[in-house]
Amino acid sequence: QGYNKTNISFFSFTNVQQENTLAQDNSQQKQLIMTIISNNINTPAKIKLFIKIVGKQQNYHHLESVLTFINLHDQLTIKTLEKTNNPQLKTNFTGTFSKNIDPQNNTITQIFDFFKTNYPINHSLNVEITKNIPVGAGLGGGPSNGAFFMLKLNEIFNLSLTKSELQKISFNFGSDLAFFFEKTAAIIRNRGDVVGKSSGEICF
Repeated sequence: QGYNKTNISFFSFTNVQQENTLAQDNSQQKQLIMTIISNNINTPAKIKLFIKIVGKQQNYHHLESVLTFINLHDQLTIKTLEKTNNPQLKTNFTGTFSKNIDPQNNTITQIFDFFKTNYPINHSLNVEITKNIPVGAGLGGGPSNGAFFMLKLNEIFNLSLTKSELQKISFNFGSDLAFFFEKTAAIIRNRGDVVGKSSGEICF
């Protein structure tokens, strides 16, 4: 829980002993920093308010749509484990809509493998997701989980990636993740590029 400095007054330490004790405590605090538990992060579902064709190239249509969040969430919990040169990921999916998810190959595992290869990820992680969003219903449950997982990786490991950098990386895992880095409804074009925001917050 952290060092209680008031305890020092009850003992008679030499200066050297005090410095050693405080140095040891600082080391313990640094270790505790990496024992992070992010509990019950709500990762929201999304819907399309409308979609229209804005162009055509060969056999493909260029689409533009407006996406917004709805009041339905999965819950994401992340816990850092031991520090290691070969970090591993443990995943556990629970909830009504968890049955059809492969715990060994999903958006979360793909993102972790990518970040482990390209960034200084030096702790194993335990990830638990409660699936309240129906799988395969077009509500973006998996992409939402993935985007918020990327945000937490960026935070936990101090990667200092910007929103636009995270969005660019997210296209490695699908076209729907980029929207979930926004905080309001957004105009989406082509393969998921965010090209504008709504004039106000829309949430159902």
